[in-house]
Amino acid sequence: MPTPIHRVETDQPYICLTFDDGPIAETSRSWLELLAQTDSRVTFFDLGKNVLAEPELAKEVHAAGHEIGNHTMSHPHLPELSFNAVRAELTECQQLFSDAFGAAPTVFRAPFGEHSDYVWTVLKELGLPSILGRGHDDWSPNATVEGITENYTKGVQAGDIFILHTWQTKTLAAMPEMIRRYHAQGFQLVTISELLAAGQPVYV
Repeated sequence: MPTPIHRVETDQPYICLTFDDGPIAETSRSWLELLAQTDSRVTFFDLGKNVLAEPELAKEVHAAGHEIGNHTMSHPHLPELSFNAVRAELTECQQLFSDAFGAAPTVFRAPFGEHSDYVWTVLKELGLPSILGRGHDDWSPNATVEGITENYTKGVQAGDIFILHTWQTKTLAAMPEMIRRYHAQGFQLVTISELLAAGQPVYV
């Protein structure tokens, strides 16, 4: 069975922040403002149902130069679904995003990081790599701003991919200091596609 991409081996000072589950009416514009202020590009793994709920917001995120990846239509546990249901989750999201943004996503993240033979079959058909990365549980109810800041900025290496969440206000509060630390270490924030183009993927 194939495995997801965990990081990228690169000689460029690039790292990638990825944000799952958007767009979110309460937080997405705040993310856009912060990322614009720091000249940062990131990848948002959006849900089809949220793009349907917030179409104009989704277009604002895309227009700001950030990459939009496929995170399925409804965030299910994919291994529990039939082949046809898996195909629908992925292909309907591809079509929706293509219609909304003028191009279909070129990267995918599985909800909960869960895959199955059916998932890999559909991903092969769609030509989509599955992206994971370093996750430090910013989604946890026990997460703190200080903990997120420390966990996501220690031991960083070029080519790292970080898993975060669009809805997490604690991550939003932590991000200015996180970005300051990344810049102080000489790192540049880029999208997944930009990172993949700059090196060789390393798989889980």
